[in-house]
Amino acid sequence: MEAKAVCLSFKESSLSMFILLPNQENGLPQLLKKLFHVGPTPDGCGDKRYLDMFLSSMYYYTQEVNLYLPRFKIGEDDPSINLVDYMRKLGVSKIFNHSVADFSGLTDMRNLFVSSVFHRAVLEVDEEGAQAAAATGMSIMPMCLPPPPVDFKVTHPFVIAIADNEGTPLFLGHVSEPK
Repeated sequence: MEAKAVCLSFKESSLSMFILLPNQENGLPQLLKKLFHVGPTPDGCGDKRYLDMFLSSMYYYTQEVNLYLPRFKIGEDDPSINLVDYMRKLGVSKIFNHSVADFSGLTDMRNLFVSSVFHRAVLEVDEEGAQAAAATGMSIMPMCLPPPPVDFKVTHPFVIAIADNEGTPLFLGHVSEPK
């Protein structure tokens, strides 16, 4: 994949932030195609394995990094998403039907049902957030000098994710205009 990545573990958490930066300044569209294509592509370069590898910390090695990351906020102006149809596709349907919904285990009120479920995600990274996530460890072999820190400068559009230790994404997006 024509990109470089960094994985930043959050303190006292099982979550990590992943940043995937295309090598080319205008390489984000092609990178997104490779990450989110779920079958073989004609050139053999895109399938779900790229996303799985990006979100798996086992593919990363520990090294000190000087991270230059712009402040950004994703999702601030995005509308909420109604999840009712998605939940029905997953088999959650009784709670939306006023004739069969049963919340008696939660409340004494009768005739309750769920009319809508909305979701909206906002991710904001600033100096404090980046600094808190940027603590890195270092493996030092006996009788060896540690390698010098690597500069990782995020100066053009990139992909960002927050995932748990199993690689399950909790937030996945991209920044088109880093400032």
